[in-house]
Amino acid sequence: FIIIVMVLFNQQLAAREKSERLLAQLEGANLQLERYATQIEALTLQAERERMARELHDTLVQGTAGLVLQLEAIKAHHEQNHGERVQELLEQALKRARSTLSESRAAIEDLRNDSELPFKEAVQQIVEQFGSQMSAKVSLDCQLGEAPIPAHIQHHARRSLHELLSNVSKHAAARHVEVTFQQIAHSLKLKVKDDGEGFDPSVLVEDGHFGLQGLEERARLTESRLSIDSQIGKGTTVTITFPRKEQA
Repeated sequence: FIIIVMVLFNQQLAAREKSERLLAQLEGANLQLERYATQIEALTLQAERERMARELHDTLVQGTAGLVLQLEAIKAHHEQNHGERVQELLEQALKRARSTLSESRAAIEDLRNDSELPFKEAVQQIVEQFGSQMSAKVSLDCQLGEAPIPAHIQHHARRSLHELLSNVSKHAAARHVEVTFQQIAHSLKLKVKDDGEGFDPSVLVEDGHFGLQGLEERARLTESRLSIDSQIGKGTTVTITFPRKEQA
């Protein structure tokens, strides 16, 4: 009887020690999860700051900087009594101001309706907005399948499209712009092709210009493939292939 009692006691003691070890491990895991949650929150806030910096730069900062340069030119020509040139620059400044206002509204509206509009409708809206303010003809070919597209991929695809069309509007002087969305197997491909002035992709973008940098950051965040094909005088084609997988 005493032996049986001792065996049961030892088993109970071992089970208790095991429970205490598991409890300690669980508490350690909870502390680790709390640390991870804090790190994730900090990274999320940093990513949000970077995203908002891109949004503000691509609309307000670039537009305002252009207006300042034009106003300075207007002032210089006015002091030299170049009336015709002043009138010409005033028209250009008004056009830029309207364009900046339109782009700012489009960016704010896109942020506001980030998860409300269906993806295809949001893409059509962006294309229509830029098509109405650009002298170039903008066409859209949107080939989407039945498989759902993760929300974060939809967001980055829309913002990439906005950035690409903004760059075309400001720098390309194109006559035709072709926008294509194609859903293939486990990927979503965005291609924007223009027949504008083009540029040399090997030349580094000046510090402070976030157009291409923003695209590279989005490609990195979504593990996407970014391809830029451009030659001076022969237009530009930018292709981004997003993996259609959920965010980890």
